[in-house]
Parts: sequence; C-alpha cells; structure tokens
Amino acid sequence: MKSRIRTITAFTTVVVASTTMVACSSETSPRAEPAIGFQHTHGLGYDSKTGIVFAATHTGVWELPTDRLPSSFGSGSLVSTPNDAPVLIEDRQQDTMGFFVTDTGTLLGSGHPDPADPTAPANLGLITSDDAAKTWTPVSLSGEVDFHDIAATTAASGALRVYGYDATRATILISDDNGTTWSDGAALELRDMTTDPSNPDRIYATTATGLQVSDDVARTFTPVADAPALVLIDATDTGYVGIDTAGAIWINDGAGWVQGATITGSPQALGYVGGSEPWLLISDDRGVVATADFGATTVPLMEVP
Repeated sequence: MKSRIRTITAFTTVVVASTTMVACSSETSPRAEPAIGFQHTHGLGYDSKTGIVFAATHTGVWELPTDRLPSSFGSGSLVSTPNDAPVLIEDRQQDTMGFFVTDTGTLLGSGHPDPADPTAPANLGLITSDDAAKTWTPVSLSGEVDFHDIAATTAASGALRVYGYDATRATILISDDNGTTWSDGAALELRDMTTDPSNPDRIYATTATGLQVSDDVARTFTPVADAPALVLIDATDTGYVGIDTAGAIWINDGAGWVQGATITGSPQALGYVGGSEPWLLISDDRGVVATADFGATTVPLMEVP
C-alpha cells in the first residue's frame, strides 16, 4: 500500500459489516427502564437486506432513524423508525461490545448480558442473530470470552471466517467454521480491526503504536509504514477508511492516504456503507452521524442531549 498523501478526489465504494450480541430477558426478573441514551457506542453497521442501520452500545442494540438521510443513501432501501427516533431493539440492554453485520445479514455479537437476565453468563462468547437483533443464539465460548471486536469474511473453504478480539487476554482468536471452534492468533492490544475483502488471510489492526497488518490469518503482525495514527478502521472496495487519534478522517484507495474532515470529540465507532453513493456512519461526542463527503457535511441520526 502506497503511503503518499494526496488531495481528496472521490469517495470509493465499500461493503460494511456489523455484528451483534445475545441475551434473553427473564419474564420474572424486574427489568430496568430502557436507557434514554446510548452511553457509549461500540459498533455501527448497515444491513442491506433489511435496510436497517444498527448501533451496538453499552445499553443494547439500537435501530437508528433514517428519515433525514437523502434517498441516495442505502440505495433507497432504508427503513424508517417510529417518530424518527432511535429504537432499543426488544428493550434488551445487553452491553454489546463486539458487533458485525455479515454480507448475508447475520449479526455477530459478544459482550455482557442484559442486567434483567441474571441467569445469563457474564461473558456471552459469540452470539448470532438472523432477525435483526430481535433474538440471539449462542454459538460458542459462552461464559468464557468477551469479544471487544469482531470481524468476519469468507474463507477459501466457503465457510465464514471470524476474527474475535479477546480483550481479557489481549489476543485475537480465529475461527474457520462459522465461529464454532477457535484457535489463538497473535497477542496484540488493539482498538479496532478489519479484514481485507480481497484476501481473507489479511487483517488490519489499530494499536497504540500505529496501524498493523497481518498476512497470515492474524498469527503475526507488522507495522504499516507511514499510516496515520488510526484509532478506528474499516475496509472499502479499494482500500480502507479510518479515524485518527486527533479525530481526522482518512481514506486510502491504494494510491495513498487522503485526509478528510475532523469529527467532534472522541471517536467511538465507524462503519462504511457501500452503494451508488457510499457513506460513513460515525459515532463521536455528537452522537451518531452519517456523511457522504468525509465529514464535510453530516446528517444526525442520534443526537446526544
């Protein structure tokens, strides 16, 4: 990847993925009132199958309003929420740490259960949902692992390869059978990671010492020369987009890093959505916004009071 910084020319297309998590509420247990705000966003994503924009947060998985977005966003397939307001899905307040939306619309998640479900394990392991986060199914590592980040791609075998960041051990785990069994990858303290859509063996990770890349299924990592000090990263069809420690948005389409606008406050989550007019989902101190021009103009989807 070349590192020559150049002038912004155009937005490139991308496929975005997201995840989710699991927890069933108990009918006999008292339920806390749904949180009004997100408190903290761990992941963002758009499912082209349903037209839903998701935010995975400390207080559950939310469906975000899309009424304010131009018709070009989501190729006209976006779903509106009641009263143009965020909706906490099923009123389930699980702490959704890892979140990923696959190309088929399956949500992958991890984290901690809804406080109203005292029978659920403290660490949810890998969970999946095929009905837009209404219900969740435990897949593996229940009670053992709390993935703080999840990325997935299709392996050469045709199965879903899942990368999960086990924050307790600061280690990347890899599954080549849809998340059923796992092996250890590199020990690496990371903030965010993304796969290469054209190479399932390649994965990028943002770290305190800079952007790192692995070409051997997350077993070993090396620094990416001259990359910005990214905190968040996501893949595009032709490269990568990220946000650095100062809040600047960057994109690399294979010919060098391009700097865009600067977000407001601290970056929390980033999602890149493909289509005829690609756009970004960004969570920062404003709440959650969408932008099709690297942050020069934004559309609020959820505003912090």
